[in-house]
Amino acid sequence: IKAGEKRYPLLSNGRTGEFYVPFDKRIKDFRGSLWFDLPESCQLQVAVVGRLSGQDFEASKVKETAEQIYQLMSDYAGMVKFMMPDWQAVVFYHPSGQHYRIDRNDLAQTNIQLPWPASHMRLEMAVNH
Repeated sequence: IKAGEKRYPLLSNGRTGEFYVPFDKRIKDFRGSLWFDLPESCQLQVAVVGRLSGQDFEASKVKETAEQIYQLMSDYAGMVKFMMPDWQAVVFYHPSGQHYRIDRNDLAQTNIQLPWPASHMRLEMAVNH
């Protein structure tokens, strides 16, 4: 990450291909940019991960966390915010890589019980055509 003349490290997970941008106000203030050595074709997806651990959750709390994640992503989208799709599901992840998806419309239930303890969640975005 380059922000002004300063460079910041990017934490990444080689197994999943995910990377994590450090939260630093200077990156935002200096309009930090990501620099990659990319192959000729690639896809870049941006996600904010919510740290929720456990197996049982109140659906209202999950939906509230999802809305906060989406708002954070929207706040950092800058001038391309208008192209950002809405979120359509919450995906819970187990440390082994297993995942469990709950559609946004199904978050009306009062309790969510996962088959295993989750380590984190992220939003699945709607596909724009």
